[in-house]
Amino acid sequence: MAYQVLSRKWRPQLFEDVIGQQHVTSTLQNSIEQNRLAHAYLFTGPRGIGKTTTARILAKYLNCKNPHDLNPCNQCKNCKEITAGRSFDVLEIDGASNRGIDNIREIREVVKYPPSDGNYKIYIVDEVHMLTKEAFNALLKTLEEPPAHVKFVFATTEPEKLPATIISRTQRFDFKRIPLPKIIGLLQKICESEDINISEGALTLIARKADGSMRDGESLLDQAISFSGDEISDDDVTYILGIVSYELYLRLSEILHDHDVPAVLELITEVMSAGHDLGEFLNGLADYWRNLLVLNSTDEYALLEVPDSYRGDFREAASLYDSRDLLRLLNLTLAAQHQFKDAKNQRIYVENFLLKLVHFTESVDLDELVGGVEDTPGGSGEIGTTGRISDSKTSEKAPSKKIKRDVGKKSSFRNRANPLKTPESDSDPGQETDKKEAAESDKTKPEPESEVPALEDFQGNWEDFAEFVHEKKPILGEYLSECKPNSLRGKILEVMFDHSLTFHMKSVEKKSRQVEKFIKKYFDVEVRFKCRTGDMGQKKEQNDDDIIDDPITQAIIKNFDGKIIN
Repeated sequence: MAYQVLSRKWRPQLFEDVIGQQHVTSTLQNSIEQNRLAHAYLFTGPRGIGKTTTARILAKYLNCKNPHDLNPCNQCKNCKEITAGRSFDVLEIDGASNRGIDNIREIREVVKYPPSDGNYKIYIVDEVHMLTKEAFNALLKTLEEPPAHVKFVFATTEPEKLPATIISRTQRFDFKRIPLPKIIGLLQKICESEDINISEGALTLIARKADGSMRDGESLLDQAISFSGDEISDDDVTYILGIVSYELYLRLSEILHDHDVPAVLELITEVMSAGHDLGEFLNGLADYWRNLLVLNSTDEYALLEVPDSYRGDFREAASLYDSRDLLRLLNLTLAAQHQFKDAKNQRIYVENFLLKLVHFTESVDLDELVGGVEDTPGGSGEIGTTGRISDSKTSEKAPSKKIKRDVGKKSSFRNRANPLKTPESDSDPGQETDKKEAAESDKTKPEPESEVPALEDFQGNWEDFAEFVHEKKPILGEYLSECKPNSLRGKILEVMFDHSLTFHMKSVEKKSRQVEKFIKKYFDVEVRFKCRTGDMGQKKEQNDDDIIDDPITQAIIKNFDGKIIN
């Protein structure tokens, strides 16, 4: 017996076997049960997701001699003939090769005759969007009022090319891309049935390459089995499908993070030597930045489309970057994907793009920017090329320390500090990392939490506390000095700003979690921090000259080429 490819061998024969299209199969079964079958159906959606397969199952049920449980029996003569594609009552027509008006006229003549053995004469037209305009017009009348013994099922990947007059005469079902976990689940089932030992990573790579198509996934699995036999590893799938490995992207993100120009050029040479398509390389890089961004933003590994064996590596890679920086890297890579196809020399283009990423600089908080202006002597700081505030005398960039590595080996992210954090942020209790907190907790046994001080204790030490915060966050400390503890209810500390300082109050309110951490460090107590406004008799008169002469205002005017507008 001739070998049968997996996509045909494992083609669904029952409605329940169609993966990921329950919204279609359930509706069709309900229509059968209620005897509300339409005379024409339109199945739309991407390739390889079950459109034609569902049409065949429907055709088998309609002509089945012994249907049961709203499914065909697959044992009677009609079911077997339809499955084999030799039924006289179920005609499958390729719209690409039978697209002319003469072909449609022939159908119009044949539909008059009743089925030979089944209940219905069923026409399944695949890629129906390929029919000509004249062919569609010839089909209109027959499609709207066909004989009672005729059913039409149209399948297409491009429904937008169909005339509205055709769509309005059909009952439309939009098939969905099959989710990654469902593709992996069916491929795993196939491997177990075929006695194929395949790794979890290889299954994930095949399912991702299938891009929502079950048929493509089965075809790729067939290809992997032909290459590797009954033992399929991650490296085998990476090699035969031309997929860039996760290890390479993990290593690339570390190289970019450390601004290592020679290592980037060596990595591109490695990609070219392995025969990888550079367009696929950029596509994979965009997916990689997306995965790091999702992990950094949500800490939900389930949202990533990567094997569990890479969980630790991806967490360590994500910890190297701020979410804002990952978003910028993702946007830059997406823009490069669009421009790549127009590049005459693709290698030079990709090298140039990655060298730009090597010199990528991290995002800076606006509070740090303004705080840096305030901290400079006389408030006359300058903004450097990286967006940092630096004194005009020391604005030159200090040489960065290079970290040498063997680019031929998988890089490790363990015990690596995050260079994106500034020295101020390292000592800032509002931005301590989980690793630092864990290390501190391991050094000494934490002392029992002290009782919450009285309101008078906060009021008596508030000025010193504001000065303490001012050393770390000048703007925040300045705003805190303008308020006073007003009430203490349980562990909720409420402070009051004068009603004339509403803007300052809202600024502090946005940093309430950071203030709570400062309170924890200074007062050694955990409280919830709240703000409100009231009449404190602290309204401060400030004329225009005071605003113009303010050092911060002068620094902003200087650095941003601004001017005072009366």
